[in-house]
Amino acid sequence: MEHITEKSIKISEFFLNNKELLQKLFIFSLFFVDVILISGFALRFVVYSKGTVAQLKNERALTESSIAYASLRQRLAPKDLIIRKVQAVALADNSWDLVAEVENPNESWMVEEVEFSFTLAGEKQAKRTDFLLPQERKFLMKFNAKSSQSNPSLRFDIDNVNWHRVRDLKPLEILDNLQISAPRFSNAAAGGFRVSSTLSNNSAYSFWSLGIATVAYRGPDIVGINFSTLEQVRSGSQKPFEVAWSSNIVRPDQVKIFPVINIFDESVYMPISTFNEPSDPSGVEFDKK
Repeated sequence: MEHITEKSIKISEFFLNNKELLQKLFIFSLFFVDVILISGFALRFVVYSKGTVAQLKNERALTESSIAYASLRQRLAPKDLIIRKVQAVALADNSWDLVAEVENPNESWMVEEVEFSFTLAGEKQAKRTDFLLPQERKFLMKFNAKSSQSNPSLRFDIDNVNWHRVRDLKPLEILDNLQISAPRFSNAAAGGFRVSSTLSNNSAYSFWSLGIATVAYRGPDIVGINFSTLEQVRSGSQKPFEVAWSSNIVRPDQVKIFPVINIFDESVYMPISTFNEPSDPSGVEFDKK
């Protein structure tokens, strides 16, 4: 028989005498553990909720930043070319000269190449290309299109535009030094009329060639267009030129003449040291692609 010690008896008496108290302590301990567990879960839920809210805020901020960036890109993108006027000028032998006045409204974007076409009396003419400097108004021309109709329909289409952002606009100042004298009118020998003028290159730069666009008006209507080229236009030189139209052209009351040169194209400049090997002109910097 197992021996029962006095200590065991006392412990048993303690549990018997304090049974209700011990039960209450046990129940309180369980309640306390439950409170700790619930508090822990609540704390984790609060932390998770805060993290989720913060994450949503970050995602919203990223979305707003993306929208703001897209809006900024849209604001900085070049504006479309503006077509100001389209007209056909009647010539002899069922021929027509076609012209469209087009404006580049952008201050810091140039058109490196615009591809365009005219459609005369339903017949699409061959595509042509040209350039437009920042904020330039230019006459895009097509000569000697054929149509036997007395008043043929005319449509002008811009088929493709290749934009280039210009970061240094200083070369445009060169154009201010390409001055054209007031045009002089005279009668042509075989009828019609001629216009003569002089280009003065007062800039410090020489050019391999330079275009001359001439547009004759009678009131608001264009009655004659012409494009010619002056070769080797050197700094300080004066180049006289003449434009003639046949007798079937209505005599104009106003003539506008424009120098045409892509001042941002380094290949148009004659070198300063020699006229045999092209190089960048001194003092003019070009955007490098």
